[in-house]
Amino acid sequence: MRRLDTQELRGPWLIFDAVFLLASYVHKRFHSGCVACSLKKDKIKAKALLNPIVVSYPLEVVALDFRSLGRPMDAYQNILVMTDMFTRYAWAVLTRDQTAKTTVRAIWSHVIQTFGCPGSFHSDMGPNFESTLMQQLCTMYGVTKSRTTPYHPVGNGRVERLNQTVLNLSRTLRGEKQNRWAEHVPELLQAYNNTVHSSTGFAPAYLMFGRHLRLPVDVELGVTPHQPKLVLGLVGLLLFDDGLPPTH
Repeated sequence: MRRLDTQELRGPWLIFDAVFLLASYVHKRFHSGCVACSLKKDKIKAKALLNPIVVSYPLEVVALDFRSLGRPMDAYQNILVMTDMFTRYAWAVLTRDQTAKTTVRAIWSHVIQTFGCPGSFHSDMGPNFESTLMQQLCTMYGVTKSRTTPYHPVGNGRVERLNQTVLNLSRTLRGEKQNRWAEHVPELLQAYNNTVHSSTGFAPAYLMFGRHLRLPVDVELGVTPHQPKLVLGLVGLLLFDDGLPPTH
């Protein structure tokens, strides 16, 4: 109680100050040392260290996620969103359901058949992504499979953010397009893939293909995208590669 003796108390708030100081002293002296109180306190949960997925080239890891559109009037009530972790290039496939067969068919036709075989697929532990069909697809094309921990969607945060981006883009549609926005998903994805991404400083399509795509809007405006010139030639290939692969 030494603090009460030495504390200068004055003015109309004398009683209030005295009670406050006394309560603080009692709390520090008795409550902090109470075993029962300490056990009932909320424990500070230690946070696990983040282990970001490190990628160094296009299609090294492709993240997958399903989202329900929640619109019974639409013929396609689900959307499979996929993104390349290196370039941020995105695919979005409208589906009638989220079955394993539908999932595998969409991945095969939109990614593998067109862009080649990724190094790895990353997804949550949904039954469609953990199915026997998915395992067979990965085995057939030499693709590894990684997954997030249960009830922890932040482990697939990049594609989760892409989900929200697609929905935000859909809100920019006007008039009748707003009510039928699912039909305009290809247009929305084209806009996304050809817009500079804040995390890379480049458009996803540019990083994926090494050039700026000539878009319909460029044709309408009579604009020709500036293309980088390839100046390395044969010398560059020999310097940056172990040698040219055999042609036969």
